[in-house]
Amino acid sequence: MDSDDPRALTAAGWPRPVFDGWPVPWVSPQGRLSKMDDGRLAACAAGAVCAVCGHGYGVVDDPDDPGETIGEKAYALARAVPDDTGPDSAVRAMDNAVMHERCLRLALARCPALLKLTREGVLLVLRVWSGSGVVHVNPDDTFDVWGAFDIAEVVGPPSAVLDR
Repeated sequence: MDSDDPRALTAAGWPRPVFDGWPVPWVSPQGRLSKMDDGRLAACAAGAVCAVCGHGYGVVDDPDDPGETIGEKAYALARAVPDDTGPDSAVRAMDNAVMHERCLRLALARCPALLKLTREGVLLVLRVWSGSGVVHVNPDDTFDVWGAFDIAEVVGPPSAVLDR
């Protein structure tokens, strides 16, 4: 496919290419930014590849345990949804699009769909474990935020990332 073809997939890395004024995530075809390529989405889920830049996750020194390493920080997005069984909200995974912090910042600042969810107050940022196996989020399942996939921390709303 020609690189000017709106269906074309982009190469991994930074800076992200721009199509019609929007940065193109690695996981999306250029002309369909709201659509994710199935093969690349599977790579994000199975290989812990970042959905925005297309690069994997490395290991870093563990600040709490000198001499040990841990997986690089990775982030996933979830959406609060009303819970029919009571006053609390449940949390639904957005997709398998796990991201580096830099990539998360770009997505939160520029993605129209994420900006809309942020305005609605239903978007949550989760820090998940990387480098220790498959990170998998099933977008069809509603789950208890502590019992679903390998969550390291509930960071909070997008402002918790963008304001630091």
